[in-house]
Amino acid sequence: MTAPPARERGRFTVAEGLERHLLGALAAATIGTHVLVARNGLLPVQHPTTFAAEFWQWIAIAYVAAAAGAFALVWLPLHLSGRDRLARAAIALECAAFAAAVVFLNTQGVLAALRPEGTGISRWAPPASVGLAAAALAATALQGARRVWALRLLTAAAMVAAAIAFRPLPLTRPPSGSLPRTPPTPPLIVVGLDGADWAYLDPLIARGELPNLARLRAGGAWGALETLRPTLSPAIWTTVTTGRTPRRHGVRGFTATRIGGIDETLPPLHPLRGLLFREILEVLRARRYIRERPISSASRKVPAFWNLATAHGLPVDVVEWWATAPAEPVLGHVVSDRIYFEELMSRGRRALPPGLAHPPELQREVSALIVLPGEVTLAEARRFADLGPAEFEGMRAPHLSSRAGIAYQLTYFIASFESTRRIALHVAARSRRRFVGGPSAFFVLFRIVDKTSHAALQYSSLADDHVGARPEDLRRFGEVVTGAYRAADAALGELVAEAGAANVVVLSDHGFRIEGEGADRAYNHRGGPPGVFVGYGPAFRPGRVDGLTVYDVFPLLAYLKALPVADDLAGAMPVALLDPAVLAGRSVERVPTYALDLRRARDEGSETADAEMLERLRALGYLK
Repeated sequence: MTAPPARERGRFTVAEGLERHLLGALAAATIGTHVLVARNGLLPVQHPTTFAAEFWQWIAIAYVAAAAGAFALVWLPLHLSGRDRLARAAIALECAAFAAAVVFLNTQGVLAALRPEGTGISRWAPPASVGLAAAALAATALQGARRVWALRLLTAAAMVAAAIAFRPLPLTRPPSGSLPRTPPTPPLIVVGLDGADWAYLDPLIARGELPNLARLRAGGAWGALETLRPTLSPAIWTTVTTGRTPRRHGVRGFTATRIGGIDETLPPLHPLRGLLFREILEVLRARRYIRERPISSASRKVPAFWNLATAHGLPVDVVEWWATAPAEPVLGHVVSDRIYFEELMSRGRRALPPGLAHPPELQREVSALIVLPGEVTLAEARRFADLGPAEFEGMRAPHLSSRAGIAYQLTYFIASFESTRRIALHVAARSRRRFVGGPSAFFVLFRIVDKTSHAALQYSSLADDHVGARPEDLRRFGEVVTGAYRAADAALGELVAEAGAANVVVLSDHGFRIEGEGADRAYNHRGGPPGVFVGYGPAFRPGRVDGLTVYDVFPLLAYLKALPVADDLAGAMPVALLDPAVLAGRSVERVPTYALDLRRARDEGSETADAEMLERLRALGYLK
């Protein structure tokens, strides 16, 4: 009597065994991705794809590779040796081990995956996909050879449901449309002096070396500005222009973790336990698929002042503010903080990537205004340092390695500041031609005081403690920081002179103090020394004001332009700064929140500019 065929005995063919391994791997990857997404709140609102879809593909690749290895090393030898029951038991054991790791090591994620947030399809698709994938995994372990069609159907259904769950969804904020026009108000100029400190401003003002800032302070409201800790400039300057905490607005530091082609910041993850997730992350980082990039406007999750002003029909200009690349479409102009580095790394070799300025034609105009370190002259450098021709020639090299120290950085500091000054004046003039009366609000950030203070405050004649500096460096670089304050004051004067009867706000994000012990003693701001604030113009009441914080700036700016002040802002309206007559003439308009749709541009910045920006930050001690 002949033996029954192999399929009648419940045996798998080699092809069926491989298929069962691969289908089980896809079901397991689908479950694992749902658990990861739910555990970390990776809501599918990113574009053009989502964090969920990105991780799904890589987890699937890893699990398929692991399943193929198990097939080749375990199942196939058992099958070829005729031990088919052991081969089937091996499949069941693999599935059971995965299920145990999911349930017992990642319980929180499982519960979150089965109870997703949202409504409609967003609520039922994730648990449906998890349930179908779990059924497919059970079928992989338990069903016989005749039931492979059911496994195929379950796996396909689980993946279709996952594709629905992981698709990009629109943001929950409704479109802004056209909001009511605000009543006429004086122009507003906001000048950021990154790193400015009253401890060093006061003696310079007393000596008559900062005439513009001295005039504004004498006729305006002023005081110390309490800051955030840690004192990470992108987070602070974004707080100034949003009124939100870094946790709310999403800009927390100098860099953002990005995955694939998604511009949004990948948040810190609670990794899956026992499911190869750590190994997958290591591979993706090694391949630079997950990488650190300079912070961008895509990281900001809430409207900034320029979004609100645009929605109300107010022209607004923004020049080199932190985290403004890619440039957002506004009623006015944006020159992002990235354009200098793109020009530095590409001049004469290739076209700049899009998205560095708005409107797009502005990008070409300001590119021609940028000064590179090698173009700084000896006469310009001597306004900051005591240098002879031979010493200066060694400092004019590009130094793209961004070596630390003022001798390697001075020409870059001067060139980048002069570029910002030229661009600011060009944009202001362009806006006066484009809009009747010029820009309604103008924002510019000068960083030369912060940069020189990091690199040369220990040599400065303004400092009492020179932290062991050599006499030769005290001679050469003793006026670098002073020169930076003078240059910033002169640029401030140029902008204010062009604006007429404007309200002017000058502020900094932090000051500088001696910090550390022993060999680590240096001028820094990790402890959060306060910054400076000056408000000058028809809206302000002259005199010193205490108790200001960076959270209070945004409500003030909104009020100065008759924009509504949201109830959910982190700060309060600093009424002590304002002229009582102004407050009596116009009350504060309140709204519950700002429901604006943020129109994003794609971040197409180059890797060479990324690398240069990060190297410059390392040279200043901001990054390791």
